[in-house]
Amino acid sequence: MGLSTFTISKSLEAKGFTAGQAEGIAEAVVESVESEKKDLVTKEYLKSEMTIFESRLETQMVALEIRMIQWMVSLYVLFVEIFPENIGS
Repeated sequence: MGLSTFTISKSLEAKGFTAGQAEGIAEAVVESVESEKKDLVTKEYLKSEMTIFESRLETQMVALEIRMIQWMVSLYVLFVEIFPENIGS
């Protein structure tokens, strides 16, 4: 679906622009939009990138949970070593 310079210029003429002004503006708008298309992404591409991001995030979260459990176990072991009388009572 491309932009039509004809449709844009006719719309601008209807708003009071001269034919020359309308054509110039329409051409500039279409040229600008066409040059920016290279930076656009499709929904499919965006969904794919989001899936990859979610996967990486989940992996990082699991790694963080493992580290937290390791710290908790280490703290428990340290507590038992320091206060052995408090265990099992």
